[in-house]
This record gives sequence, C-alpha cells and structure tokens, in this order.
Amino acid sequence: MHCRPLPWIGTGVWEIRDQDQDTWFRVVYLPRKNDVVYVLHVFRKNTPQMAQSERRTILERFKNIKRHQAEIEE
Repeated sequence: MHCRPLPWIGTGVWEIRDQDQDTWFRVVYLPRKNDVVYVLHVFRKNTPQMAQSERRTILERFKNIKRHQAEIEE
C-alpha cells in the first residue's frame, strides 16, 4: 500500500493506492478539514496510470468541496 500527496489536484489532497495480482485500487481524499474527511473518489483499474475521466471527476469534486467550504466560512 502506498500513500502520496497529489498537489496537481490541490493543496492537501492525498491518494492511497494498493494492488492485487490484477487490479490497482485508489482512494483520493482530502484529510480532516473542520472535523470532516472528504473522499473525492474511489476506483479500481488495471494500469498504474490514472485515466483522464478519473482526473476530471476528482478535480470537479475537489472544486465543489472548496466552493462549499467557502460558503460555510462566509
């Protein structure tokens, strides 16, 4: 199992990845912020590279969380 930051998504975003014989499993998350852990995306795949569709999903969800956090702080 590996854990690493994903700064290309945004500050504080992390990825946990693990694999079995055939498949990679990934969890992309934003650690505790205001006592909440935001899971941006969970998926499995057969290659070590992340598909563009997965990247778009993660980025869109990250933007939505940031927008929601800004509304709460107002």
